[in-house]
Parts: sequence; C-alpha cells; structure tokens
Amino acid sequence: MPKVRLAELKPIAQVAPDTIELPVQKEGNGFMVRLGDLMKDVERVVLVNIYIGQLPEGKQTIAELQIRYDDPAQSQKDLLSKSILVKANVMQKYQPQVNPQVQNHILALAKYRQTQIAETKLQQGDRAGAATMLQTAAKTALQMGDTGAATVLQTSATRLQDGGELSEADRKKTRIVSKTILK
Repeated sequence: MPKVRLAELKPIAQVAPDTIELPVQKEGNGFMVRLGDLMKDVERVVLVNIYIGQLPEGKQTIAELQIRYDDPAQSQKDLLSKSILVKANVMQKYQPQVNPQVQNHILALAKYRQTQIAETKLQQGDRAGAATMLQTAAKTALQMGDTGAATVLQTSATRLQDGGELSEADRKKTRIVSKTILK
C-alpha cells in the first residue's frame, strides 16, 4: 500500500490470549508473521503498528491481509484465505473514538514491554531502573483492571527499592503476570 509502512521496531505483537512479540519477515512485496498453532475456540488478538502518510478524505485501504495455513485434518499445506482489506476512515479533522477493548489490548502490550525493560535493567545491575519500570507496569496493570498483576509487580518493585533481590520464583511470577491478565 502506498503511504503505509510498518513501524521499524517490534511492529507486530500478539496480546491475547497472552502477550508476545511476533517476528516479521519480508516476503516479496509484503510481510509474513507466524502465529503458530491456532485453536478453534481461542481468539487471538494481534496489534500491528503502522505509519500512514497523508491520504485523501474518505474510506481508504491501508492494508491487505491474507492467512496462509495448513489443514492437518485434510493433509493440506500452504492454503490461502481470501484477501481481507483493512480500511481507515480518513478525516480532515481528527476526532478520537476510544474503543475500551482496543485500549485494554494496548495497555496489555505496554505492561509486557515495561516488564521486559525492567528485566533487562535488572540483568544490567540497574535495580533502581528496574524498580521504576516495574512500578510503571503495576500502574498500567491497574489501568486495565488487572489488580493481581499490579500486586505482583508492585511487590517486586518494592523489594528492589528496599535493597532486596528478586528470587527466581519472583522473576517467574513477574514474567507470567507481564504476559497474561490475572482473573
């Protein structure tokens, strides 16, 4: 699509049922992302970060999606779905329309990335930086109503701020709550 490009750093992530970054591979004129095995009754939510140049007003196609899949029940490989056009309603004057469901997915990705940064800082020996990022992730978890994750993340942050260490069990709990929503 002209005037549309993928973000350069981590452009695609799955945010449900759990959160993971999805590696992107250039393939011909497009891109390919491997989703892994899909289950019939489990919804997957994928966020794609794109940059769009100036487009004329009205409905504009900003992407074309196609699913390549295998059907093991039929012993078939590399089947292609019909193309799906993704359209944007381009307006002269921007008027945000917040969708709470989309907002929660964005917050889930933010919580995951904040926790990843905290883990990197911890590995580098920056406990104060790690504690700050864990506190930020705890606030993000609260924004999305994930009080269980907020408690785990804040407890880890407090332990670091008090000069303590995170045990392997603490780190594992932190990683789990960063990827999921506790219910």
